Amino acid sequence: MSSWLGYISISMSLVGAFLYHKFLYWQRKGVKTYHSHSLWGNFFQLQSIHHTNIVEELYKRFKGKEKMVGFYVFTRPVALILDLDLVRQILVKDFDHFSSRGSYHNDKDLLMSNIFFWEAERWRPLRNNMRTLFKPAKMRSMFNSVQKCAKNLIEAFDEALQLQENVHINKLSVLFTVDTITHCLFGLENSALRDQQNESGRIASTITARTNYCVIKQLLGLNYYGLLQALNMEVRLFGKEVELFFMGFLKQIFNDRERSGIKRHDMVDLLLEMRDNQGQPSMSNNEMIAQMFIFFLVGHESGAVAIAFVLYELAHHPHIQDKVREEILGVLKQHNNELSYETSMKLPYLEQVIAETNRRYPILNFFERTVTQDYRVENSNIVLEKGCTIYIPLQSIHYDPGFYESPQEFRPQHFHPSEAASRHPMAFLGFGEGPRNCIGMRMGQMQMILGLVALLSKFRFSVCEKTVQKFKISDHVFNTRVLDEIWLKVEKLEKL
Repeated sequence: MSSWLGYISISMSLVGAFLYHKFLYWQRKGVKTYHSHSLWGNFFQLQSIHHTNIVEELYKRFKGKEKMVGFYVFTRPVALILDLDLVRQILVKDFDHFSSRGSYHNDKDLLMSNIFFWEAERWRPLRNNMRTLFKPAKMRSMFNSVQKCAKNLIEAFDEALQLQENVHINKLSVLFTVDTITHCLFGLENSALRDQQNESGRIASTITARTNYCVIKQLLGLNYYGLLQALNMEVRLFGKEVELFFMGFLKQIFNDRERSGIKRHDMVDLLLEMRDNQGQPSMSNNEMIAQMFIFFLVGHESGAVAIAFVLYELAHHPHIQDKVREEILGVLKQHNNELSYETSMKLPYLEQVIAETNRRYPILNFFERTVTQDYRVENSNIVLEKGCTIYIPLQSIHYDPGFYESPQEFRPQHFHPSEAASRHPMAFLGFGEGPRNCIGMRMGQMQMILGLVALLSKFRFSVCEKTVQKFKISDHVFNTRVLDEIWLKVEKLEKL
């Protein structure tokens, strides 16, 4: 018995020494942090998958005093960047030192072998090829398809109003963005809005849903996936149902396109051409499916969230809603109630409303980057070593009163050209910045504008008893619960 106690005591001592050494990493670097002497590191601050609590605390405590501070996700040291000039260097000027998103890599998680997670050597050539899908000329060719989806969205709201005056906003906005992505990028003619039993619409609603969700378990999977896989423990970001559906659904799209020989010059054709380039496939069939999945996920989720939260804010600010509608109806009247690609870009106040919504409800709490080669922080003795993890706290930046007057308020004037020009260019990161920013930004903007023009020109939105009244801004990040609680009273304009 005494020998066992000895082994346990020695083991605990070794573990304690290991953790003590790990949690002094930033102190040895001369980087400010807190809890650096604790054997628990920042374990008790890891209360959410997006680290809202610890990021906010560090940002408020050290912003304006330090360029960067350190903390720990379990035993992994993370540098939190607080200085916007340093943010610009990381994302733009010195991008080659930070071109990797790092983070999760699991070959068995088939849907995750995509451009979002790939290292620079694989990411760069694919992005260069995909740029052609989102050039202005291509946006013009997509415009009529998105506008057709927007008309179907109006019909879906009309049908919903026949049942009750309160409408679940996110449910319909998800179906709208699913249709725009599948029509424009995948060449599918079926409509989730017209057939709400459509399988792609149903599965989209479950992708980011969390049931019996355990933050610590998810974080362990993301940070120690290599070790967990070695122990034969399954690690994946999305459920098996999602993987099976998309592997079948998207594979069928490729097979149909190859059999028909039809060229649509969309994402499917582009990937097939890349695969067959010079007879040597540059990516496997599973990897092609993974690219389509990530564009489906990001393309539909970000647009649907933005539309839902725009309408949520306009319902709570009827004077802003009236001003937006006046602008929309004025532009439509000038062009015989027909919106073209060019006229859709002549709605500056609506664009301010969308930007303000993206400021208040960013899809991500932070950007993650991995140092690809040792980097000395300018005007300091701090060297970020290769492999170090970097966080850029975009949500904290978006809520910084030093950049935005009354940041807790919904104020579209934050993005009036004169006010926006007076801010640091890195003070708004809604679509990212630098070579690895959102490649589908133009399409996402067009999707949101056409969806909102369609709805605000036909309906008025107001708060109802079902509308969620209070929630933490951070709650919305990857949290469908908040969106599920956004019901609004909807009235047809011609009946007012």
